[in-house]
Amino acid sequence: MSKKWSLLLLLLLLIPVGFAVNDSNLYEIEDTGADIESALVEWQSKGNSTEFQLKLISTKQLENTNSKIVLFETSDENIGYAHLIKGWNGKFKINVSGWGTNMVSYHDIKTDKGTYGVFIGKNPKAEIKRVTAKLSKQDTDFSSVVPEGKQFIIYKKLPARLKETDLLEIYLYDKNGKEIIPLLD
Repeated sequence: MSKKWSLLLLLLLLIPVGFAVNDSNLYEIEDTGADIESALVEWQSKGNSTEFQLKLISTKQLENTNSKIVLFETSDENIGYAHLIKGWNGKFKINVSGWGTNMVSYHDIKTDKGTYGVFIGKNPKAEIKRVTAKLSKQDTDFSSVVPEGKQFIIYKKLPARLKETDLLEIYLYDKNGKEIIPLLD
């Protein structure tokens, strides 16, 4: 009987060790620009015969969460983003990433402290002064002033009461409050 209890105890001790080792293999990106950029290049290049080219622009920690947003630019000057999650070992893993041709895009980011609405965008002529996202069918919006600079990350914690956070529309406004209709280049 004692041998069975010893084996059970050993098993109960080894299971958390196995999870810890697995987590440390998943969360291996150091919190440096070079490591994040290198990991993103590898992540975006998976399944491609050529290496994806990108330049890290900035990162933003989402307040007191385990999440970081990364803004990058592709070789053809499109804007991309990645959502990194911090593990117990202090390192990160890439949760999701993407890029596209839109001037501004909106993303829901689920964190350990709730859901955040995130705008990423480019503003090369500094025309965009305010952005607004109309969310779901619950008559909710998220609006913010656009910071100075050619690219930006804006985030806001969304109310927990929102059952859906699907994006309906994005509006861009100039300094006079007039809506800007982006033209495709």
